[in-house]
Amino acid sequence: MASPTKGAGKVAVTFNGTAITAYCNKADLDAALDQIDTTNLASTGAESISAFPKWTINLGGLWDATIDAVLGPEAVTPGTKRTAIIAFTDAVSTTITYTWTSKAEIANWAIQSTPTGAIAWTATLGLSGAPNRA
Repeated sequence: MASPTKGAGKVAVTFNGTAITAYCNKADLDAALDQIDTTNLASTGAESISAFPKWTINLGGLWDATIDAVLGPEAVTPGTKRTAIIAFTDAVSTTITYTWTSKAEIANWAIQSTPTGAIAWTATLGLSGAPNRA
């Protein structure tokens, strides 16, 4: 049976060679699989096959000028593919690393503020192709 693992100290994120883990309070890896409808007139129910996954890394944290200097320019001038790495370590210190070499770019960048809260940021890294998983 798997042991639950707290996220703090067990997730590491790097974008374009810069470790940004210390600026993140959220780091989610997502592989969304679209379904291709293959139902035909002889089918007895809906049929489908999985398409290619669409990979993203959703990030967020408390904003400051340092994280803005890393991610902000990528949103202002999009189109350059960078390297993204996210690693997860379980309770027994086994680490699984997902790497996209020169296949990551900012797909969404936002800075949020409220009068009574801290200024925060969120970003989505759009990832091309399958990762190298090690």
